[in-house]
Amino acid sequence: MIPFYWENPSETGSKVANEMERRHTGECYDCGGPLELVEFDVKKGTRIMKCQECGLYHFHKKELFGGWKLLKVSKKPNIE
Repeated sequence: MIPFYWENPSETGSKVANEMERRHTGECYDCGGPLELVEFDVKKGTRIMKCQECGLYHFHKKELFGGWKLLKVSKKPNIE
């Protein structure tokens, strides 16, 4: 069986680098640092992302037309 690759593994840059690019899908509201996905709930249409520089949690909700709306930014990872 021939292995199937989405991208050519012999190109410059490894799969790990490509995965790191996908993990950062925004920037922090406060410091502008990269955000990492912490939790994604398909049923509720919410996602929680954490800034890798300052540690703030960003709570987003799915909008009607497919975008993401920022609900709040907090130091604690629970939404209340």
